[in-house]
Amino acid sequence: MNKQTVLLIDDDNNSNNLLLADIHNYYEVEIAISKFECLVRLNDSAKKLPDVILLDLCWGEAKDPKIGIDILEEIRKKFSPFQLPVLIYTALAKDADALEALRGGAQDWLYKNSEPAEKIWRIEKNIGIQKSEKKKDKIISIIILIGILLSGMNIFKSQNILIQLSILLIWALNFGVLKTIKTNIKFSDLVSTEIQIDKKI
Repeated sequence: MNKQTVLLIDDDNNSNNLLLADIHNYYEVEIAISKFECLVRLNDSAKKLPDVILLDLCWGEAKDPKIGIDILEEIRKKFSPFQLPVLIYTALAKDADALEALRGGAQDWLYKNSEPAEKIWRIEKNIGIQKSEKKKDKIISIIILIGILLSGMNIFKSQNILIQLSILLIWALNFGVLKTIKTNIKFSDLVSTEIQIDKKI
């Protein structure tokens, strides 16, 4: 069974080695020690996205949190929290910058000095939330598509045809044909779509 992938973004080798020792038996851990390496990895279409990111905020000798915030902003320009959860990986118990990062799109934070069991629990919790959201997205997408068909394609009077259409939609969704559908479709857009279909009919 393939391990889930954790992308650790941190320039502190000692911290990275500690995390590897704590979780390598449970996850495939990839490491990026710069913003450049992080963006190259995330833009590599040959590789699937990591299941979760652990992002250190304070970089370099000056421990500048602006670098970590900047990396988070770059990640969020391309990937939503639904697509790619980010946990702030911090050495500070009370970190105002970590709170700012949470407001900026991070899902959770993890203390570097946490026990291995807590690190694994927090990582697993956030991966589980992401999987749950993906399942919810599939269900919502099916309901939206079937609703549009039922409201706009009233030329089909046979229940058998509607059942077949529903089965086809579910099959297409499960096999990735409809991966582009998002849960952020606005209700107004759906109403507009239904009106346009009705006018054509």
